[in-house]
Amino acid sequence: MEGLQAFLDAYGVAAACAIMLVKAAGVPVPIPGDVILLATAARAAEGKVALWFAFAVLLAALILGGALQFWLARGPARRVVVKYGQRIGLTEQRLERVAKSVRKGGLLGIGVAVLTPGVRSAVVPASGLAGIAWRLFLPGLALGSAIDLALHFAIGYAGSSILATIAVPSPLLIIPILAALGLAAWLLIARRRHASRTLAVNAWTQATCPVCLILGSVRVPSESSAGEDTRIWIGRVARGHEADHATFIDWLNGAEAESVFRRRRLTEYLVLDRADTITVIFKAPHTGDPRIMIDFLRYPGMWPDYWEFERAGGADDVPDPLPAEAVKVHWRRAPEPAR
Repeated sequence: MEGLQAFLDAYGVAAACAIMLVKAAGVPVPIPGDVILLATAARAAEGKVALWFAFAVLLAALILGGALQFWLARGPARRVVVKYGQRIGLTEQRLERVAKSVRKGGLLGIGVAVLTPGVRSAVVPASGLAGIAWRLFLPGLALGSAIDLALHFAIGYAGSSILATIAVPSPLLIIPILAALGLAAWLLIARRRHASRTLAVNAWTQATCPVCLILGSVRVPSESSAGEDTRIWIGRVARGHEADHATFIDWLNGAEAESVFRRRRLTEYLVLDRADTITVIFKAPHTGDPRIMIDFLRYPGMWPDYWEFERAGGADDVPDPLPAEAVKVHWRRAPEPAR
């Protein structure tokens, strides 16, 4: 604690801006971002830094870093984001879902996503990959960043004033406690959502204050289009057929299976293999006619005998985001080009 206090006394707002700029640019710095914001607000409450100045320069750092990451995802680092993003929970599937949501939500959708813990780290690269226009992205980024910063400054400033009236010698003493409790909370949230620890740690590096944890614990509805029907099949591979299953997975990833998906009018097909459980998720356009789904369930060759059905799944059976190591098949119909 004394080390943090000494560090802030020596480098102050400049250090906070540098860290937040690097984090906003997409570098996975293992320090919760809101801990930096809360600590800066607490110092403002103690009179060690001007509140308006700290707010202005931190907002500039967040916008500049986010814009840099957006620019990189749009072009120079596009392949790097897709290839290595899954190591910190930014799987291709998750980026695709967030990008679709951003297209639908526009400026306000970007602002809300930037404000939402757990989504914040995905919306910037997803917007870049989706080719969102600068004139739409920058105002959305500025709106979400300003509200997020204002909320944390309000919490830090008010909390510091309250703590100063009781037996705590320095408001900064509460910061490491919040960080530790925040990590435990994110691990619990990830466990309930069947998500990986990597995703939990990534979310923790973004947000660990009580308000962010409450927002993060609310499960965000799937970004899939309201014009799609979804079915989820859950089962397991019969014993002794592991090699047959592996061969079938290879076939599902090939051109012949893709032609089946297209002919049967599917929009998406996934196979997850986790803890000896097979989860098949397939989607089709919502037409009001259930025969598309029924016909696919009956289609010969798509449901091998050694896949033993257990039950139909629901939304809670699908982790969000999808763990990259569990995705064995993922086909998605390419969107039609805009006219």
